[in-house]
Amino acid sequence: MHSRPLKQQQWEMQWEVCSAGSASTRIQALGIKHWDSSALPSQTQCTRRPVRGPHMWMAPFSFSRPEEAGQSVVSQQPKDAQQKVRAVEALISCPTHSIHLASPQAEESEIMAQAQRNLPSPIPGVQGVWHCGWHDVRAIAAASYLVQRPEGNILVDVPRFNPILRDRIKELGGIRWMFLTHQDDVGNHRAWARHFNATRIIHKNEVTQDTSDVEIQLEGEGPWQIGAELQPVEESSAETGSQHQPSSSTADCQIVFTPGHTAGHMCLYHQPSRTIFTGDHLSSPPNVIKPHQLYVFEKYNWFSLPMQLQSIQKLLDLDFLHVLPGHGRMASFNSPMHRLRAVSDLLAKYQGKM
Repeated sequence: MHSRPLKQQQWEMQWEVCSAGSASTRIQALGIKHWDSSALPSQTQCTRRPVRGPHMWMAPFSFSRPEEAGQSVVSQQPKDAQQKVRAVEALISCPTHSIHLASPQAEESEIMAQAQRNLPSPIPGVQGVWHCGWHDVRAIAAASYLVQRPEGNILVDVPRFNPILRDRIKELGGIRWMFLTHQDDVGNHRAWARHFNATRIIHKNEVTQDTSDVEIQLEGEGPWQIGAELQPVEESSAETGSQHQPSSSTADCQIVFTPGHTAGHMCLYHQPSRTIFTGDHLSSPPNVIKPHQLYVFEKYNWFSLPMQLQSIQKLLDLDFLHVLPGHGRMASFNSPMHRLRAVSDLLAKYQGKM
């Protein structure tokens, strides 16, 4: 087996080429140095390093994480053209380049091009919100999202910077604001801000040497709202008990201070789509498809779990139906009642730790 650069596409990944013939669009986990294509096992374990990223929720028909393997595997090859494209979208979005195609046929070139055109991809049922794909190892493989709005698009956290995604985002209206939930998931924020002349937002408690030049460094507990401009929520709104809902006639986004995972973590609530972007604050359970449950990464809390749980209580005032995290799976609810039940169930699980 040898590899060669994919010259016809402007990106850094390579095709994996084997000496014998192989099925069209066969995918493998990188790390297998030698293998016979005629006897490729149904589960090809990634032995050099685990495949991390969004592949299991982007293409669950091909990727899984068996308990006995302890890491992600290619459990089944894509069955049709749509699955092939989705699998390659996951390949593109893998932050560690741990998934490769095995056969450089003409069909694969077209599938690769189609997958690149598909990112960012619209999130089903969430109008005006796009998953950027192209997860960046510098952003700890976090998911990033583009929120389309008449007052200027918002990029939530940071994808891998590359000309293909850059041009696609330009077609969708570019970037006016960059909302950085916390210090872990900022990636190559300067490249995106520089190209689109975007204004970056982070909490001052999250500022490091890498983000010391971010234009807006929020202080205190907010909340703040984004319309055409960023501003604090009006005091009159806070007095009426609706402090977590945008109050300006043009404001459709709310920034909520949610410390816990880190000292200055923040979430973004987009009222038109009833979506909250939670960074590493809250998600659906990982590795298990339970979109109506909520979960916190207790093992990866870097500041204060009790404070994170208290911050989750703040979200009870928000009328969201969709949770889009940086890490973990997305969550969606059929009604406010189901959302309240999920939040209550999560807090009850940690009763005594708050």
